[in-house]
This record gives sequence, C-alpha cells and structure tokens, in this order.
Amino acid sequence: ASVVRVLLPRSSVSSTAHVQNLGWLPPVSDGATAGTTGRSLDLQALRLSTTAPDTVIRYRAHVATIGWQAWRSSSETAGTTGRSLAVEALQVTLTGAGAARHGIEYRAHVAGLGWQPWRTEGAVAGTTGQGRSIEAVQVRLTPRAPATVTAHEERRGGQPPAGAGAPAGTT
Repeated sequence: ASVVRVLLPRSSVSSTAHVQNLGWLPPVSDGATAGTTGRSLDLQALRLSTTAPDTVIRYRAHVATIGWQAWRSSSETAGTTGRSLAVEALQVTLTGAGAARHGIEYRAHVAGLGWQPWRTEGAVAGTTGQGRSIEAVQVRLTPRAPATVTAHEERRGGQPPAGAGAPAGTT
C-alpha cells in the first residue's frame, strides 16, 4: 500500500510598515520586524494580512494628534502617510471561522521604552497619552489547541482524549 501525504500551505501573517523618511518597507511575515529599531524613526502606517483560511485580520492604530482610528482589515492602511504623524498604539484581532484555529500575538517597539511584552486578541500594544511613537512591530499567528474531552469509565478507568466533536467513553 502506498501513502499519500498532502501538504497544506502554512498559515501566516504579513506586515508592511510605512516609516518616517523611508516610506513603505518590504513586507515581512510571521513575527519578523516591520519598521526599524535603533534609528529613532516613527512608524506612521501599517498594513496587515493573513493567509489563514476563513480568517480576517482586523487592526486599528492610535495616531498622534488624531487618536484611535476606525478598524481596518486585510491589507487596508491603518495610520497615515504624508502627514508626519506617528502611530502610538495598535490593536489586532482575528475574526471569521479561522479564528477558532488561530490566535494573534503582536508587540511594539516604542520610542524610549524598547520592545514591549507580547499582546493578544485586541489588547493595546504601544502607549496612548504619552507622546511615544511606535518604531516597529512584530505580528504572528499562533495555533489554538483543538478542544479535547476525556472520559473516566466505571471499571475501565481513564480513557484517551477525544478530539472536538468525537464521542468520549462508550455507549
């Protein structure tokens, strides 16, 4: 008997940053740095996209002198270009059926503070009300563990876990 192995493309997230004095930088993927560090250049706009099936990435930017912008999705621009306004904070979430299979993690490199801890699912990365610009971001998808159910049967003890939708125990 022969074995057929089907390889599915790995889901990823892509980030493209518009940086002060540099313009749009090439896109990066899966947690790589979008923007610059150590150069004191403001991140002014950002575009995010994902290849995860049935998943929409949503994000919004808090921009200097403007505040929070409306939510954007799938390659739309958050922030501004041509106005010399820094992005100061960012929120990112996933929606759609694929959000049950993937989580989102992101962090910001903030002027004068450096890299902040990783944030998840709509938490604020960066700062508001402090006048500190984001200089770079890293964004990555994380797999969610499939739901499992275990059963303990009389006279048989603990049984192996059953995947989502599978029966646990005996009938």
